[in-house]
Amino acid sequence: MAHTIPDLYTEGLPPARPPIPDDHVQRWACRRCAVARTGWTLPVRVWACVHDEVCPRHNLWIGREVFTPEQQLDLTRTPDVIRAQRRYWRLRRRYGPTVTDTCQEATSKLWSGLAHRHYRLNRRVELLHDLVRVKGPEVEPDRTAPWRIAAEYPERVTLIGLFASAHWRRAVLNDDPLVVAQALDEFHRRFPLQTPLRGTSRTWLSTTIEATARQIEGLLNPSRGATASTAR
Repeated sequence: MAHTIPDLYTEGLPPARPPIPDDHVQRWACRRCAVARTGWTLPVRVWACVHDEVCPRHNLWIGREVFTPEQQLDLTRTPDVIRAQRRYWRLRRRYGPTVTDTCQEATSKLWSGLAHRHYRLNRRVELLHDLVRVKGPEVEPDRTAPWRIAAEYPERVTLIGLFASAHWRRAVLNDDPLVVAQALDEFHRRFPLQTPLRGTSRTWLSTTIEATARQIEGLLNPSRGATASTAR
């Protein structure tokens, strides 16, 4: 307010602008929030937290791959995407930003591999894709479009939550094969595949799960990770 009302200036100069947090980026505000707060339909750019992918108040996808207000998807028909945003913030409060950010970055390769190996598709993908205008049947679906990113968001949050659990990570890295098998069963319970993986894909999954858990454990607990690596 002091930036817009000169009488509030101290010593005749405008106050210093507060620093922008490292996890904030400039992007389009929720178009429905903009109308509700200003009464205008003009788009508004704001500094927003990169972890705010959804506007829970207006059920819009406002995060990654949204480059215009018109690209903000209505998530009314996919409430699990909205719930995933709330769950993500609970994970950050429970485990802290360091653990959550580490798991989010480390699991990206695993998630890409699952998607490449036809991880189960669900109706959410179809619902969100129906909201997007397709230029023609010959146009290949954009794999980085907002609808695709939003459709996979609940699974990404589930994956982050699983690896954020120190108990589960250490079970995967346990020397007891029975404990490891139980940990992998938990993974498959949360990420059921359309069809069982076979051959090299099956080996890839178990190897990548272990490597991801070891990477996260090593980043969060360097001394423990080094000990485990030496033991193996």
